[in-house]
Amino acid sequence: MGQDGKSILKDAAERRATAGVRPSLLLSCEGLRNSIFFPIFTKPTPFLPSGKRTMDLTHFLMLLHFLGFGLLFSTLVAGWMLHGQYKKATDFSTKAMVLRLLRPIGLLSPVGILLMLLTGIGNMHVRGLGLFTESWLSAKIVVFVIAMINGLLFGARARKRARLISQMADGSAPHGTDGTINVLDKQMRLFYIIQFVLLLIILTLSIVKPGRYGMSG
Repeated sequence: MGQDGKSILKDAAERRATAGVRPSLLLSCEGLRNSIFFPIFTKPTPFLPSGKRTMDLTHFLMLLHFLGFGLLFSTLVAGWMLHGQYKKATDFSTKAMVLRLLRPIGLLSPVGILLMLLTGIGNMHVRGLGLFTESWLSAKIVVFVIAMINGLLFGARARKRARLISQMADGSAPHGTDGTINVLDKQMRLFYIIQFVLLLIILTLSIVKPGRYGMSG
């Protein structure tokens, strides 16, 4: 048999030897590539779908946002109750003690405001919203700014009242302090009423969302 004949027989023997193995081998390699290597090196599969991750982050930010609102509302209610105790007190020493209790409660208000501000901005960023994308959100931001300004202005008046009450308690207050304190008491009562109304508006806008996605109602 010539050299060409031997080569033909050798090729035929190799084809017969691998004929039963090659399909399963190719299938295994293909399955391995598709199930392990191909997703890893070409298109990694995230642990969670991007839409679910975005939704979870939105819910988390909204939870923190309402926690901030709850903190603000709680400090407002506690302040109103202590203001009532302050008005019932008959001597300036007791009034001064009540105002000292009110001071740490007032310090929690900036924490609630900061929490609402940061989570609100974060939620807008996640949802891809601008300041004027939705009318309810624009209105809520305006009311929120008014509430912050109101808190800053009346916070200064509250500190002034506490200082004057302390002076009245130790007898070092100048003449006419009584009249100034009465005016400040009326202003602080007005502050609580305004803040309650503003926070109620913020809560209503957050729940109802009138004009959402550019629609009325």
